Amino acid sequence: MSDRKIFLTGVTGKIGKVLLNEIRAKGYSLIVLCRESSMISYDPEIKIVSGDLLDPDGYCSALTGVDTVVHMAAVSYAKDPDEYYNVNSEGTLKLIGKCVEYNVKRFIYVSTWAISEESGHYGRSKLIAERYVKESGLDWVIVRLSEVYGVSENSGLDLILKNIDRSGFLPILGGGNYKIAPVHIRDVISVLERVIEDDDKKYREYNAFGPEILTFKQFIDKVMALKKVHKIKVHVPIWLFKMMASIMSSFLKNSPYVPDQALRLLSEKTWDISLAAHELSYKPAKLEDILGENK
Repeated sequence: MSDRKIFLTGVTGKIGKVLLNEIRAKGYSLIVLCRESSMISYDPEIKIVSGDLLDPDGYCSALTGVDTVVHMAAVSYAKDPDEYYNVNSEGTLKLIGKCVEYNVKRFIYVSTWAISEESGHYGRSKLIAERYVKESGLDWVIVRLSEVYGVSENSGLDLILKNIDRSGFLPILGGGNYKIAPVHIRDVISVLERVIEDDDKKYREYNAFGPEILTFKQFIDKVMALKKVHKIKVHVPIWLFKMMASIMSSFLKNSPYVPDQALRLLSEKTWDISLAAHELSYKPAKLEDILGENK
């Protein structure tokens, strides 16, 4: 059993749910922040704090005696660009301020590989948050993720994989030459668990990406070859996607698309997992290995 006290945000998200389930058995004293306690299944071993990241006075007392904060909460799809900065940037800064005030030692921040001035409001908001983390004075670790699959059939790469099986055609944004690095959820969780367990890991930027970088077009072709299927690829012009996303996000409460997504996908990204491989024994599974398991 461990006497470590860990405070987590973002546990109702796709990755957060999996991480929480995995570390429940580790014997940590877990405190989770979520807007509504009903959003997480009841567990007497977990302390649930109902609160808002933007209102730190509502949750800060729960940081008393906390050793490590794992910060995963973020807005990924927003109609209003200001929401990205309010939650992802300023929300992180407010949490950091309370961590310093309550003498929290470690701060683990889950970020994205789409961080640049060209990657849209989401990417910029995460880049700003990273700067806040690095300037915090805490023992920080940043874990950046690429495109995670193996989590949900209703979004992201998982939805695309499902459509390859079920749909007669596949929409591709533009020419499909933007880069992705598919990483399975098991590999993401392995990195997060190792970082949480090892207090000596600090001032580190780990990239939990897939084992190879592909263009989206290459990814589609590879998956179709592995599944031995052929689908018609329909290329959607970027201008048309942006227009459709803008209209959908204006009229639908939970639109699956927002204009910001295009910039995020098209931005230049750097693939390098060497530090995670060297220090965390990170060896992510290949697509063919994962898809072979599901046959």
